[in-house]
Amino acid sequence: MENLINQIEQSLNTGMYFLSLMSALTLPDIAGAMDDDGTASPAKYKAWYDKYVLKQVDLLMRKKLQQVGFQQDDIDKIPTFNSPLNGEDVYKFRCSLLHQGRMVGKSKKLIFIEPGQTTNSTHYNCYGNDIYDIDVDSFVLEILAGAREWLRIVENSQRFQNNYNQFARRHPSGYQNHLGGVVVIA
Repeated sequence: MENLINQIEQSLNTGMYFLSLMSALTLPDIAGAMDDDGTASPAKYKAWYDKYVLKQVDLLMRKKLQQVGFQQDDIDKIPTFNSPLNGEDVYKFRCSLLHQGRMVGKSKKLIFIEPGQTTNSTHYNCYGNDIYDIDVDSFVLEILAGAREWLRIVENSQRFQNNYNQFARRHPSGYQNHLGGVVVIA
């Protein structure tokens, strides 16, 4: 699982934003299924996103402020950063993007801005009529941070281990008695 999370982060770091966004949107489905009976559902996706990703918004925004030179005393005075999106919104967007290739969810239009395109902060800005500008880098990192936190919590549970045994993985030396010495995903 960590390998998948790392590969999504690597794709983000190499400017493959479309691939990173689409891949990150699959993580709540995968994690929600692995943390339960192995099957995905809209309810599991939404609950997982709300539980693990929403709290990452504030943490990562504060970290970014530190990185650009804000003093900790000034950061501490800022109210909590909240996402205008919840699991319901992101699930609807995920369905639209992954299944129809469309950027419009059922209720909100999300516009993702690639890093370096503007000098202004564009993360979760609303322009009326439920149109949101979102920093693609920050959005993907929020999901990845949620996935890493979730993984730390569940990776030793019996439920996770049972589901992980069936999880698609990279096998550097082949798979079981097939294709020895060849890197495969199985």
